[in-house]
Amino acid sequence: MSTRQKSKVGMMAVLLLTAWSLGGPPITTAQPVKGEKEPIKIGLNSDLTGVFTVPGTFVNKGARVYLDTIGSKVAGREVKLIEMDNNSEPKVALEVAKKLVEREKVQILAGVVHSGSALAVKGYAHKEKIPYIGFSMAGAEQLTLVDPSPYYFRTHIFDGLHEIPLGTYAHKKLGLKKMAAMTFDYVGGRGKLWTFKQAFEEAGGKIIQEIYPPLGTLDFAPYFAKIDPETEALWIFGAGQDIPILSQYFEFKLQKRFPLVTYWTMTVDTLIIPKFKENMLGIVTSSHYTLSYDTPENRAFIKAYQGRYGEPPNEYAEGGYTGMMIICTALNKIGGNIEDTNAFLKVLRDNKIKSPMGWIGFDKNQNVIKDVQIRRVEKVGEAIQNVVLEVIPQVHQPPKNYTIHPKDR
Repeated sequence: MSTRQKSKVGMMAVLLLTAWSLGGPPITTAQPVKGEKEPIKIGLNSDLTGVFTVPGTFVNKGARVYLDTIGSKVAGREVKLIEMDNNSEPKVALEVAKKLVEREKVQILAGVVHSGSALAVKGYAHKEKIPYIGFSMAGAEQLTLVDPSPYYFRTHIFDGLHEIPLGTYAHKKLGLKKMAAMTFDYVGGRGKLWTFKQAFEEAGGKIIQEIYPPLGTLDFAPYFAKIDPETEALWIFGAGQDIPILSQYFEFKLQKRFPLVTYWTMTVDTLIIPKFKENMLGIVTSSHYTLSYDTPENRAFIKAYQGRYGEPPNEYAEGGYTGMMIICTALNKIGGNIEDTNAFLKVLRDNKIKSPMGWIGFDKNQNVIKDVQIRRVEKVGEAIQNVVLEVIPQVHQPPKNYTIHPKDR
């Protein structure tokens, strides 16, 4: 090496060290490959702390797993997932959406568990004309039935998805005539109870009692003591308090008097059943995902999820996985050209995919249409698990106000 070459190398080293000392990374001379596009950026607005930490965390896991299966690439273009915590608070969720779009330059927004947060993000996405794919637990009818936005799609759960099929099944197939229902006294709980009640009574049954503990209740003994002795079965929505409710339900041996025909969160295979084991046998629920459901798509999902996390997936994780599948399938159909927002939205509207649980599509308001499984906790060999009894095909969102209690209108 000549003296002149050594001098150039030395000068470059000084420049690199100087840049680093000023707080930035070393300067590099690497340039993008000619014609190569920047990564597609998806902003995952996540409930990783706050009241919805559990579903939010698993939704994110599911989304990551789907990207694993495609090598984080669509049509040869890298897909980058940017995750931010919204603390399950609407104001924070809106701030996060703005950061993701304005600072991180994401082209797609996704996620959000809290319905109030999702409404805030929907309004922002509509204003900024950013596609927002709601693949989490925000189920409020207002998201799709009130001022539907061409930029908002819901791919996971909507209010009524589980309650209506189960209410109908409880009377027509289980032969139940009289049921009691219990939930916390807040808008979400009242709406779910109201929806189940309508479906059960339209089928021919009767909800003979409604029980509303205050939100935050930890001692359910006084409320269990009120159950009408004529009750043939009990429906409960626990709003995240499923374990405390079930602990006392079993402690008082209520399963012998009032069997549960109830909301799906009460029998999650990976979270609830292992805690209560044989006590869970016989509980009937409806759900959008069942671990034991044997399809090629579900086997592939389970294998990929276990490969990354060393444990089986659950109902929350399936939402993130399937939501990301819907996004990436649409992106693939437009050759990864997310810059053409209108083309992406059009393909999404017409898109149908086969998820781990069956075919998924959208209605005119861009709300998901999907299958629901009626299931019962049974012992299969040495395992205690949910077993699918029947599949209710292609469940649509019910009409406006069906899922809102009259008190809250």
